[in-house]
Amino acid sequence: MTRFPPDQDDQKLITFLKHNRPVPPIIKEDFDAQLILKVNHLPQAKSPLSRRRLFWFVSSAIAGLLLVWGGTGWFSSKYQMAQIVTDEELELFLINGWYGTMGETSYTDAQSDFEAELSFSE
Repeated sequence: MTRFPPDQDDQKLITFLKHNRPVPPIIKEDFDAQLILKVNHLPQAKSPLSRRRLFWFVSSAIAGLLLVWGGTGWFSSKYQMAQIVTDEELELFLINGWYGTMGETSYTDAQSDFEAELSFSE
């Protein structure tokens, strides 16, 4: 690192601070002992787990466990996801789904159009 050349204003500040520096306080020899006595006479803090805190901790833990136990029923599936279906039901489901995406309003209109297309192709 390079040093800048001394500036006249900096020298004035340095001399001012040297001449006007405060006098440090006098150090007492038994200062540590006095400090320890004062700290020992201070009232002691309460135990970290008082009755009120213990009550709130236990009650919130019980409430949390009840919420977790009750919430597991909401997330578990009560219905059978896959049902055994016949071929006819599956075909009907696929036809309804297909014609529902094409903008048809009713199954009977779609069924008649579908049957017309089948009879035309035969």
